[in-house]
Amino acid sequence: MIKKIAFVSLRSKDIDADKRFYGEVLRASGVEFRGGIQDRKVCKMAWAIDPSGNTIMLHEIAADRC
Repeated sequence: MIKKIAFVSLRSKDIDADKRFYGEVLRASGVEFRGGIQDRKVCKMAWAIDPSGNTIMLHEIAADRC
C-alpha cells in the first residue's frame, strides 16, 4: 500500500501569533511544530507535522512583497 502524504500551506498575517494559537490548538490533536520560525526575508515560515506525517506550513509574506 502506498501512503499518501499531504502538504498544506496556510497564509498568515501574523505568524508569531498564529504559531502560538495553532500550536496550542493543534497540539491536542497530535500536531507537532518543528523548530522555530524561519525568516527568509521574502517570507517567514513555521513547519508542523501531523500524526499521519502530513506537513503543515504557516507562511507570512513580507510586507514589502504583498
